[in-house]
Amino acid sequence: MTGESFPADAACLLSTRSLAVGRAGSPVVRDIDFDLAPGEFVGLIGPNGAGKSTFLATLAGVLEPVRGRVFLLDRELSGYRPRARARILTYLPQNPGEDDAFTVAQLVAIGRSPYLGPFSFGTSRSDVRAIEMALERAGASAWVDRPVGTLSGGQRQRVRIAMALAQEPGVLLADEPTSALDLGGQLDLMLLLAELARQGLGILAVLHDLNLAAQFCTRLVLFFDGRVQADGPPAAVLSEESVAQAYGVAVRVAHHPLSGAPYLLPRIALNRPSRTSRIHLVAGGGSGRRLIPKLADMGYDLSVGILDAMDSDQQLAADCRVPTLTEAPFAPISEASIQRLGGILDTVDAVVVAPCPFGPGNLPNLEAVVRARVPVYLVDPPGIAERDFSGGRATVLYEELLCNGARLLSEDELLARFQVATTRQLREVLPAEGTSASGASSRSSMEPENRTGG
Repeated sequence: MTGESFPADAACLLSTRSLAVGRAGSPVVRDIDFDLAPGEFVGLIGPNGAGKSTFLATLAGVLEPVRGRVFLLDRELSGYRPRARARILTYLPQNPGEDDAFTVAQLVAIGRSPYLGPFSFGTSRSDVRAIEMALERAGASAWVDRPVGTLSGGQRQRVRIAMALAQEPGVLLADEPTSALDLGGQLDLMLLLAELARQGLGILAVLHDLNLAAQFCTRLVLFFDGRVQADGPPAAVLSEESVAQAYGVAVRVAHHPLSGAPYLLPRIALNRPSRTSRIHLVAGGGSGRRLIPKLADMGYDLSVGILDAMDSDQQLAADCRVPTLTEAPFAPISEASIQRLGGILDTVDAVVVAPCPFGPGNLPNLEAVVRARVPVYLVDPPGIAERDFSGGRATVLYEELLCNGARLLSEDELLARFQVATTRQLREVLPAEGTSASGASSRSSMEPENRTGG
């Protein structure tokens, strides 16, 4: 249901062209081309400070555009008088002001203000019907005589939406409508907004919960770095790459088993402290299939390589958001990659060598580890002899590592040690059982037990 001045067959409710928004004339977001159609529930997302609330306030006419144009139906927003604009568009800001003293009925009745003349007193029959309909649609009829100050946060939000619906608008702008609500209140409110959109209302809401936005919104718009970075269905906007770029958080994107909508899982070891220790893993040929996800989940700052770009361990590391050093498929390891690997090994706290086969193509990895002055963990069995396809050179390098103090462990033993190391100091977990062949002192909490190249 919409007001008398709102055309029911409008194809586009609200649009912007080359819009820049900001405060005090300084743009925060630029070049915004945006359209809102009837029945759309659009979630406006992005990190704090991206300009979402500023954009919404500009669409509502509260702020002037820095440049560009805003259209409401087929007219520029600036061409509407406030009363006429309020019959088409309603705006729910984050902080609505003090309304505790009103009853629910009184507050919702304020939504009829755009339809009252300058000398109107009381409410007409059409006003009463509009108020009753708004209360019913918002699910707030049961509280009509209660003071607003006695309501819960979720109930208050429903009453505010009822007040907005009493305007009989075609467009609803809501700034963080789920903030300060518990999980049940958030779900109830998002269900209400989705239902209002299905009834034909065009809704644009600033939302911070990306999973809620993905489940309920028909479309998402992502603001970041002063621009619209993505605009489309939730599955197209919420990629692992876009979330990492905009929010600086590594996530895994999965899909809800019932709705098929995407949802995000952080790629962190929940309930574990993050570690500052850096580990480099030499792997390949699937030898890192347990080590890569396990060490990453333990919170270590992990890197892997050098790997062939088509190696299964390279793909697994990418899935786990672990950085890798890679070479082109079937190409020998370049001198530049060897130098990059040497630079990494100069900064890590330990190197783990997985039980991968060694041949001429990947032997430079092992040679670089021998040169590094860092604790080394050799994951064995199987023994190196049956994995040595380098004419015996890999076996010689293994023996040199062992002479220099490298520790030989099974995969289970290594993971058990590193698992404990995420909850206690590494120095307690790895006591100084020995030093390198040179007897040099430790450079890190892992080093007393294991040091090479001394």
